[in-house]
Amino acid sequence: MDFKRLMNTKGLSLWLLASAIGLNLIFQVTMLIVINLSIGGITQATGADYLQVVVLLISLFGPFVIAWIITGMAGDGRGPTYGIYGSFGAVIPLLFLFFYTQAILLVLMVVIALAGGLNGGIFGEYMRHRNG
Repeated sequence: MDFKRLMNTKGLSLWLLASAIGLNLIFQVTMLIVINLSIGGITQATGADYLQVVVLLISLFGPFVIAWIITGMAGDGRGPTYGIYGSFGAVIPLLFLFFYTQAILLVLMVVIALAGGLNGGIFGEYMRHRNG
């Protein structure tokens, strides 16, 4: 996979790209709110510490699933590019929180979101070619 081709935005559907960024942004902000609520209120009252882990895992798989869906809709062989650029929607709120809180976990979540977007794009292309 050529890095120049991966980062080239020529020929991408701007609507699908905006949809991927928007969906990732909405999904990540929602998951961060749920994580905040689970850490602050729900787990203190019920003792359900596993809820934090489950919500964190769901938030990390969001960019993968969204990139997979957008890649299937595009069908132009540029799945990893949609995945990388689409995952920026998840990266923006995480970086904002990192600069506000200085929590190193958020840097790890940024890397995982970018890798998840790339992986979802590659997987979507594989499934598209496999199913013909």
